[in-house]
Amino acid sequence: MQTFQLTSFVDAQGILRLQSQLPLTLANQDVEVLLVVQSYPKNPANKRPIGLLKGQFAVPNSFFDNLPEELLEGFEGKA
Repeated sequence: MQTFQLTSFVDAQGILRLQSQLPLTLANQDVEVLLVVQSYPKNPANKRPIGLLKGQFAVPNSFFDNLPEELLEGFEGKA
């Protein structure tokens, strides 16, 4: 079995992309992939200040209204 390292990233469209430092020919081969998931740090270095948009945005009262039944059914997989 051939072993190689891939680098992954998410592009601007939100698609997971894989890259290799070496040219790979994987056509018509069985490929086993091992994903190692790393989490982001809990305390990012560049925190956004609290209240950054204070006075520039207001939440309308309708935000707290109940959602329409058909929308709720969509979330529950009934639609």
